[in-house]
Amino acid sequence: MGEAAPHLDLPAGKDAITPMADWAEARAAALGLDAGTVFAVRLCVEEAVTNIVRYAYDGEPGDHHVIGLDADLRDGSACFSVVDGGRPFDPVSAEEPGREGTILDATVGGRGIRLMRQFTKAMRYERRDGRNRLTLVF
Repeated sequence: MGEAAPHLDLPAGKDAITPMADWAEARAAALGLDAGTVFAVRLCVEEAVTNIVRYAYDGEPGDHHVIGLDADLRDGSACFSVVDGGRPFDPVSAEEPGREGTILDATVGGRGIRLMRQFTKAMRYERRDGRNRLTLVF
């Protein structure tokens, strides 16, 4: 993979998920992150973008909605920000589902937030000018 530019915008459809995860992986490598952190970045960005595509818009998001992704180093940490104009949602303060005792007790949803919390050093959320910004710190 070549070096990724510091910013990427794509239409907020399901076809954005893999290219954004690929971009995040390439950008993490370009920033000099170790293999384990590159994996964590890809996983977390893929989860965040998937959630936007599935839940941020009523119906199909379509080409008129855009997901932005940027990454840089700040104070010795890699920061990946995912920006969208969907409905407000703060994954930082969202409750995680309880842990089930058996597979039969399991419910769908909520596991991605748990994964993002486990794989990042910090997560920050802000809603400004009608846009969500989730920053994942590694």
